[in-house]
Amino acid sequence: MAKLIGISQAAKELGITRSVLCRRLRSAGVPTFEGKVDVEQLRQVTPQWDLRESTAAADAARIQDAAMMVRRLGAMRPLARDPEAELRKVAKELVLARGKVEHLEKVCEDLIGQLDALQSSTDPACRDLALDLSKWLVERLKGW
Repeated sequence: MAKLIGISQAAKELGITRSVLCRRLRSAGVPTFEGKVDVEQLRQVTPQWDLRESTAAADAARIQDAAMMVRRLGAMRPLARDPEAELRKVAKELVLARGKVEHLEKVCEDLIGQLDALQSSTDPACRDLALDLSKWLVERLKGW
């Protein structure tokens, strides 16, 4: 019985694109079936390919992919067992965040007031510094 390998997997193991491998297979007259090709016929088209080495490389790639997926899933929030409790928790976090934003807005308003007062100073160096700081602050707050 013929051992089959997916064309995409074979291309990956060969380090070429799937379309390049398909062209090589077509030009060599190697038949494919449902996206797979016979391993022995593939070796005739690509004699440099060593199945043992490429399988080890593929295994390593699959392990890396699995590890990456585990890391991504670990960073995700777990599903809530009690959606209402989760919603209350998120709502509370939102209220706290809004409070922090309101506080920062007040601090910025106070800072702008202080900078305006400094721009009226009789000291030219103080006025210039206040003007520079005002410009910097306006630039930083754009889009807020």
